[in-house]
Amino acid sequence: MNRSTRIARLLTLRERTEKQAAIEEERAAFDAARARRQHDRLENAQRRSTENRSSASISDLYQQDIIIEGTKNAIAAARIAELSTAADADTARRVREIHTRRRRSLEKAHLRIIRIESEQRAQQHIRDIQELSISRHEKKDNP
Repeated sequence: MNRSTRIARLLTLRERTEKQAAIEEERAAFDAARARRQHDRLENAQRRSTENRSSASISDLYQQDIIIEGTKNAIAAARIAELSTAADADTARRVREIHTRRRRSLEKAHLRIIRIESEQRAQQHIRDIQELSISRHEKKDNP
């Protein structure tokens, strides 16, 4: 297997890796949006619960306190999930940028190799023509 084939395979592999990183980034963005929606829902529930406290009995207030505490915990978990997905999206973006730079570098190297191989073939072709010309002249001189 020559260099060109190996580099072409590496480029294909890099392209697949970049596509996977893009998919992961999209998934992380989707998860972040979902976490944000959940966070908003929980805040709205907490707000509604607080509004209902004015006309409630003591047992209702205790029950609402439990609900509010659970809501606070859920909001905290949603914030953590949101931060985590944002960090994952940043990581995926950085990985994709690194792979893009590597792919471009490999493409440049591939083009250099192709150019060098082409030059070597041209030089060999010139040498073959020169040898053929010399052998023809020798045949003419030595009939």
